[in-house]
Amino acid sequence: MGSLNGLPPAKKLAEYTQGCIGYFRINEYYRLLPQLDQWIRRSIRCCSIEQWSKPKTRYRNLIKLGFVYIKVALIKATRKGYYRLSKTFAVQQALNDTFLANLGLVSLKDLWIRFQEPR
Repeated sequence: MGSLNGLPPAKKLAEYTQGCIGYFRINEYYRLLPQLDQWIRRSIRCCSIEQWSKPKTRYRNLIKLGFVYIKVALIKATRKGYYRLSKTFAVQQALNDTFLANLGLVSLKDLWIRFQEPR
């Protein structure tokens, strides 16, 4: 992935989310956070797949991430769009939440819960 102001995009996004959650921590409206968190993760998966635009590259990178099932071969030759492809089982398993957390992405739910705890 490229960088934005010297930081990887996931780390830059983590800065923004921490700032927003810190600013809006007074709000007790939790219901939208899991949906927003899901949307952010799916969008990052979509961007990753879009960078792997060629089927051969897509296949090679999913294998590097440790996914060796036949589903990867189906993803290689699919005609689905990037956003729809980001919801497939193989992509969600390969680019799972732990992988995204290692990139520096912070969960909105976890941040909100941490800020809501009494000090």
